[in-house]
Amino acid sequence: MIQIEDEIKLGPNVKVDFLSEIDELVDFAKVCTSFANNLGGSVFLGVNEKGKILGINPDSELKLISQVKDVIVGDLLFESITHIIKHHCIIEVKIQKAKIPLLVRLIEGSSVYYFRVDSKTLLANKIIERYLNLKRFGKKVVETSIHNDFLNKLGDDSKNLSRLYKMMELKPKDIDGLTADLLFLKKLKVCFIDEKFYFKRI
Repeated sequence: MIQIEDEIKLGPNVKVDFLSEIDELVDFAKVCTSFANNLGGSVFLGVNEKGKILGINPDSELKLISQVKDVIVGDLLFESITHIIKHHCIIEVKIQKAKIPLLVRLIEGSSVYYFRVDSKTLLANKIIERYLNLKRFGKKVVETSIHNDFLNKLGDDSKNLSRLYKMMELKPKDIDGLTADLLFLKKLKVCFIDEKFYFKRI
């Protein structure tokens, strides 16, 4: 079993992130829901973005952690674990993968999805939003010849998606729908390259 210090040394990734402290509850909620909407994961509080262990006041942070559900739509399942490393107290917030995707209530009143890709917490684009809505509302997707044709034309090039709008003679919203379907069917995975979302065959 990997030790906590070793896990921290590996740096942020699709299942691990660091925060020196909870500054804004909404920002903390974005990280938590991004994990819950993908594979689950851990947020380490009292660790800076470079992985340096700074330590934290557990009482004030645990109070804020307990309030995070107030800004989330859905059931966030997590546990808070306090660790002492080199005389520093840090908190690991261990988040379970959500069965029903979660949204964050923003200050201006809207509710949006966040999704974890590699080491980034990202606002869901319209394709990922459609994919998460399929899961949220219990939709069923049946694989068809159109899905297979889409995959064949996409090939192994994760940056090929925009060309499919012309190749398949479909409207952009239909291509977006096919992409969301294939994420749901676990035929595609999400990539984030050069500040853009791409979708690659699994």
